[in-house]
Amino acid sequence: FPQGFQIPHVLAFEGKTDPCSHLSTFNTIMRASNVGYELRCMLFPTSLAGPAKSWFEKYKRHSITSWEQLSKDFKKQFRAMVGVRPEASTLTNVRQQPGKH
Repeated sequence: FPQGFQIPHVLAFEGKTDPCSHLSTFNTIMRASNVGYELRCMLFPTSLAGPAKSWFEKYKRHSITSWEQLSKDFKKQFRAMVGVRPEASTLTNVRQQPGKH
């Protein structure tokens, strides 16, 4: 790390929210801190927790070749977390259980 460099704080991604939103926030903070792509690859795991951190730890040492590759792999792995809005017709099937208020 450059002398005097402070690791920017990014809220941890646990694999339960939109990965694109996390990447966007991460990139914005890294750009504001003048962090290049190579250093982003090294710092990215500090923004992960839980299942997302476990996913990252499965990478073999030196197997990440670019920030573009890492970003693409991350989005692919967690794309199921992207919010899918239910159609209005599915809401007609919601029923309250008897005795529940």
